[in-house]
Amino acid sequence: MNHDDDPARLRGRILRAYRLRTEVAANDLATRIGVAANVLSQWESGVNVRRAARQRHIAEDVATALRLSADDRDALLGLWAASGTIALAPRPQWSHNYPPGGAPAWVWLRRPLEHRPGRRVHLWYSEPLQVTIGGDDIPAGGLILQAPASFPNPPLECRFDEPGWASFGIGIVTADIAEQLDVRLVEARDLAGTPQPRVDPRLRPEDERLLDRAFGMLRRLAEGAGVAWALLAPHVGIASPAHPPHPRPPDADQGWLAALRQDPQGLVTQPLTNGADLRALRGALGQSRADTAAAVTDLGEDALTVKSLEHWELDGRLPAAPRIISRLDTVLQADGHLGIERTSTSAAAAPDTPVVFPAYWRGPVWVQLIGPAAAGDDEELTAIEVLLLRWPPWQRRQEVRSGDVLTTRCAGTNSGPLSIHPPAGWGFAAGTGHVPGAIDINHGWHPVSLRAASWLIITHIRMILNARRHRG
Repeated sequence: MNHDDDPARLRGRILRAYRLRTEVAANDLATRIGVAANVLSQWESGVNVRRAARQRHIAEDVATALRLSADDRDALLGLWAASGTIALAPRPQWSHNYPPGGAPAWVWLRRPLEHRPGRRVHLWYSEPLQVTIGGDDIPAGGLILQAPASFPNPPLECRFDEPGWASFGIGIVTADIAEQLDVRLVEARDLAGTPQPRVDPRLRPEDERLLDRAFGMLRRLAEGAGVAWALLAPHVGIASPAHPPHPRPPDADQGWLAALRQDPQGLVTQPLTNGADLRALRGALGQSRADTAAAVTDLGEDALTVKSLEHWELDGRLPAAPRIISRLDTVLQADGHLGIERTSTSAAAAPDTPVVFPAYWRGPVWVQLIGPAAAGDDEELTAIEVLLLRWPPWQRRQEVRSGDVLTTRCAGTNSGPLSIHPPAGWGFAAGTGHVPGAIDINHGWHPVSLRAASWLIITHIRMILNARRHRG
């Protein structure tokens, strides 16, 4: 069966699947939400309701009327929003930081109907938790990978050998819902069985003794979840703070920066999405202009009017409001692809310079290093130096060259400031958004100390246990 590339029809199937799951008759549901039975029938069939199917409140009203559990409601609203992703251009990489709270989570993987055989999808959710799924194992309706709990950091990364789509959500997608949608449902624990390379340096025996309590809790939790300790044991070296600097990638020639606007302080704020694509993204998510403008305004600073958003979509006029790109990107769940914003600069940064990103931002952030070669000293421009980044409880040492742009991800409101320790005399610019071609430094961060490592392990375990108790 072909995947359903009509968001209205797919959303109708989702609403019907949850109605059938709760055994509520169509007439009863229509009465509960205050619409005629034939209107509900049109919603569920996706016929002649293109405008209605773009209204998120329909899904919210149905979820409330069906009296769904928290997990079912989250899943319905997530699937409803994800239905529009297929209308967007496929991408080779998708990433997502789940919200705090440890809730059950899922990712919906879909590939083009016309694809080359043997193409795969690689998923990474920390060094021990990475799997590869064959493209031929993903049916036309897609594959949903369900996990019992989630963390805001690290992000879940999905890399397609051939561009595809990945949509992310929380809640529990049940087997009967997946069957109604012609989607293959897979439990994450069933895939987490492939040993990965050992992480060096290995912990010293005295370090392991300091972490005995945390590792004991982790081992018991893993065994209770059906994950073999042998899968996690090779990665305990992640807990060591004694790691050498990461080398600058040999292919890190960033000549692509010439296509982006810069000034002497580095990259400047600029949209990277045209108005037509912006409108398509909003429509794919099922959000009206009015609802979108209101949500952007709720994030603070100056208001975004419906008229300003209309001008942006139709003639590309960027509204003159602070943080407008990052706020709209957050509302439209674009994961930094609407454009980049510069939030901080420092001409000659002191050690331990803090960088604070907007409290609402959860997505890619960037740092550009500016060397002291104001006089055009070629040796200074090509020299390799070591940058220290600290984002407690994590840290990373990275080899860099003047002008390099590094990208990692901000997990949200609880992240705290990023602390930058540049080489002596160097400055930097930093901001939000997806910078094409930037050096990806999402992998390879390590705890700032053994105490931080212990805290991380125990905190994540408690998050999982609390989520289990809360969700019942």
